Amino acid sequence: MLEKGVGIAIIPESIVKQYPGFPAKTVKIKRPEIKWKVGISWLKDRYMNDAFKRFKTFMLDYYKITEG
Repeated sequence: MLEKGVGIAIIPESIVKQYPGFPAKTVKIKRPEIKWKVGISWLKDRYMNDAFKRFKTFMLDYYKITEG
């Protein structure tokens, strides 16, 4: 909708910074209290390189997530 000129969007500042000349007006929220839910995913029975295996293990251990 934003692209069509009929809406608003909440976009992380890190994304906006990737696009110099971002074609929309941006404003900072003074006291943002938004929490993002973030996840990781991978394809079953597919090759995972060592870096991804270590990252996956770290994330599961750090956030006390059980794979399932």
